[in-house]
Amino acid sequence: MNWVLKWRELFLLLFVVLAILFIHPFNISGLQVSHVEEPATQVLHLGDILKSINGENVNTTQNFNEIVLGINPNDTVTVSILRETFPYSYKKFTESYIASEQNNKTWLSFTVKEIQPTNIKLSHELAGGLRYTITVNGNLDDAVSVLSKRFSIGRVNSYSFEKVGTNQLYLYTFSGAEIIQLIESKGNFEAKIGDSIFFNNNDFIKVCTSGVSCSVSLYAFLNQSQETSQVLWKYGFDVSITTQASQRFANLTKGLSISKCEGDRCLLNETIDYYLDGQKIGSEDIYSDYKGKPFPLPNVGGAKTTKDDASQALYITQAILQGQVNAQVSKIEDTAAAYGPNFLNIITIVLIALIVSGSIVVLLQTKDLVLTAIGALLGFAELIFVVGWMSVLNIMITPMTVIGMIAMISFTIGYKIFVLNKIKKEGFTKYNINNQSSKLNKKILIALGVSTALIFVLPTIAVPLLLYFILLLCLTKSIFTKSINTKA
Repeated sequence: MNWVLKWRELFLLLFVVLAILFIHPFNISGLQVSHVEEPATQVLHLGDILKSINGENVNTTQNFNEIVLGINPNDTVTVSILRETFPYSYKKFTESYIASEQNNKTWLSFTVKEIQPTNIKLSHELAGGLRYTITVNGNLDDAVSVLSKRFSIGRVNSYSFEKVGTNQLYLYTFSGAEIIQLIESKGNFEAKIGDSIFFNNNDFIKVCTSGVSCSVSLYAFLNQSQETSQVLWKYGFDVSITTQASQRFANLTKGLSISKCEGDRCLLNETIDYYLDGQKIGSEDIYSDYKGKPFPLPNVGGAKTTKDDASQALYITQAILQGQVNAQVSKIEDTAAAYGPNFLNIITIVLIALIVSGSIVVLLQTKDLVLTAIGALLGFAELIFVVGWMSVLNIMITPMTVIGMIAMISFTIGYKIFVLNKIKKEGFTKYNINNQSSKLNKKILIALGVSTALIFVLPTIAVPLLLYFILLLCLTKSIFTKSINTKA
């Protein structure tokens, strides 16, 4: 039994250490890049730590704005940044690009925010963030539905919408870079063979995004011409289309001729050209095997000069094709936390106070400092575990999540008091301790089931509870009850 106890403790220690790494406390000066557009995307990535602009150190947003005032459109901007290449490992870069103009002001094509003290993701009510004012030409509910689908595929994990009047939305998020493209792209798609439309948005059945039971590809190839050769990265994904569109391909290709042969396969003299909002994004060769036949599964895609650009173009295109929308971003602004800057500090104190108060009750019941210390450490371990793994799962902490955490710690206090009271009445024997442990397991399983059901109704409360009850059932409850066994 001692061997099992040691392994439980070791696993708990491992999970807590990993959770602390996931929480990732920062101790770096500078500002964090929160939004990037062209041409700054050539040198900056979302999350980079900005150290200086044109040799002037950057420490605060006010300092940043003062430096920007001294830069004119078309000036060369040299930025020094730190980029995290591995957890807690940073590489320094110094790059230059040309400043642009927006609304008659110098625009550096990126925004910054104060460096977050941790990787914990907080909702805009708790931490503030960026607020995009979006003007919609059409139904607001339809726009929210389409944009939500796009964000889901486009890797925008933390966001919320608020309707403003009849044609405007507020979008609260921490994301930048591609989010404007996701919002403003109308999503008007056409696939053409020559000048004839093969299929468009109306013909979509399914756009492949997962690579499960359909194809998503990203690979390098050598693009050769008579003058030059260049390595490009090709991306593509299957699109399932209607029977009518598939037959349209047969009608459009039956009159085409062979242009050239590669080995035992020949190409027709036209390609399938893909257009998004009027801009050509890529082409697909047509093999003679498919001439005059229905073609139900075309592979939409294009090519870019770097793997990162191709990867980005892949998921952005997949996201945009989730639906059509007519929306424009009219303003981007920083917003303050709705509950004030001290709200989180107060909540943290409340959570710690709950754990300490529960430990005091355990001490009064048992007069055992070691057992009390173990109970307190387990409480803190459970809290760190939940917060850390929510960080790695990219789950945002909201005011409702805080309620879930308070409920979690209250359950921790409750089960310890309940078990100790029962054992105290019936006697500190191994039979009584194991009997109460078994009864507690049943209650935890019920709570685990309720938390799982709540995922579909109140996910921001259910997720921390679910993580907590899994840890409690597998590790911490057993460690605590085995500790009580030493008194038997």
